[in-house]
Amino acid sequence: MAIVILTIIERLKLLFNKQPVMDMKDINTGLGDIPRESICRSLKELKHHSSCNLSGRYHALPGTPVFDENGFWKHGNALFSKHGSLTKTLRHLINVSAKGLTLSELNDLYFSKVEINLFDTLKNLVNKKEIQRSQYNGNYVYTSIDPAKHAAQLIETRIKESVITFTTKVKDPVKVVNILLTIIDHYATFANKDTAVEEVYQALIYNGFRVRRDLVERVFERYNIVKKNS
Repeated sequence: MAIVILTIIERLKLLFNKQPVMDMKDINTGLGDIPRESICRSLKELKHHSSCNLSGRYHALPGTPVFDENGFWKHGNALFSKHGSLTKTLRHLINVSAKGLTLSELNDLYFSKVEINLFDTLKNLVNKKEIQRSQYNGNYVYTSIDPAKHAAQLIETRIKESVITFTTKVKDPVKVVNILLTIIDHYATFANKDTAVEEVYQALIYNGFRVRRDLVERVFERYNIVKKNS
């Protein structure tokens, strides 16, 4: 009778058929004397999924996770993302968000049912300049690193949410709206706050809007419009 010798990949597939989600301890136990390096290499060849929480401890093979509309699949305490690691997932969620996301919004919208620490990963993404962080209404809002996308997220949406409250405190709310629209148009060219205020003020005058420079400054201060590298 011929002896059938299975490859590590074949043995992994058989093992995952019996137990669809495992940590490395389970896999080592199931495979016996296979070196860890060989297991990791074979998992990579199989394009396996690692959990985006619990330090990526849990693994599943392609076809096992049934991702929801947000790209997540939960198995026990393990959360899997179709976008990959927690770093890649947070970067994706922030980039596709219409208005950026706060820490509490990320937790409430996507991670409320699992044990996970988002703050450190967000901090690392900011430090590596893969996303931006801006202060708004007492909270940090995480937005895209792309200047145009950042402007659309932070200015066009977040500012519009509170523009009515601010415009009721000035004599001519139309001027505030025109200032905001000019900021949006010129945001990508801002070098720092002082030159940005002047740039917006001059653009308004050029386009025929009679507005005082101190009102432009007030709008910048009210909405904390300062580029991250300024």
